[in-house]
Amino acid sequence: MIGPMGKEKCAFTLIEILAVIAVIGILAGLLFPSVGNMIDRARKMEDASNMRQIAIAYMNYLHDNYDRRDVAQCKNLYEFANVLARRGYLDSPEVYFSNSDPLVSSSRLKKPKLIGKANGGPWRPSDDFLKFPLSVVVVTNISAGAPASTTPIIYSRGLDVNTGAWKKDGMYGEEGGFIAFLDGHVRFFNNVTDEESQMLSFYTGDSTTRLPDALNHGAKALSSSGVEWESK
Repeated sequence: MIGPMGKEKCAFTLIEILAVIAVIGILAGLLFPSVGNMIDRARKMEDASNMRQIAIAYMNYLHDNYDRRDVAQCKNLYEFANVLARRGYLDSPEVYFSNSDPLVSSSRLKKPKLIGKANGGPWRPSDDFLKFPLSVVVVTNISAGAPASTTPIIYSRGLDVNTGAWKKDGMYGEEGGFIAFLDGHVRFFNNVTDEESQMLSFYTGDSTTRLPDALNHGAKALSSSGVEWESK
């Protein structure tokens, strides 16, 4: 295009602009699902790392304390976390909750910075921690002779232990969840009913779809709301 002074002006036609917008739309459509998947994988890696930290701290506690009455007496997950923190094994509240958990992402409560503290006196649990929703379930009263690689000790919130599947209102919905074992390894399960995903019975060694069967009698699962189940 030539202007009034004879100088050439550069401009895009409407068709060219629409073509560029269309290309950008196509690229965005291809890119956004990939970015979403990467974010999802990163969050799950963080969740698995957090669960492994709890498992390792718990393993160290079990190794150091033959008399485990302080954990055995816990009535919920908050009390369990306070035992590990008070005894110096794990004092990070953020490992107990996940941003992938709808209960956490929708909560308007202040995220806790401390599990508790002593301040030169008796241990005092953090009020913020005691109110905040937690994303895992921990198994206590584990037998000293439990096989390390097949004994589940922590799992993502929402597992129906009777069906072996995760519920819609679970941490990842029906997609599945993580389970951490006594030896510290963590694995993602879509469910525990598939043959390759089944647990091993504590007493018979046979495959089982019920997670409580993989534990000794008296083992109990603690969530933020209390005792979820007890193995009998």
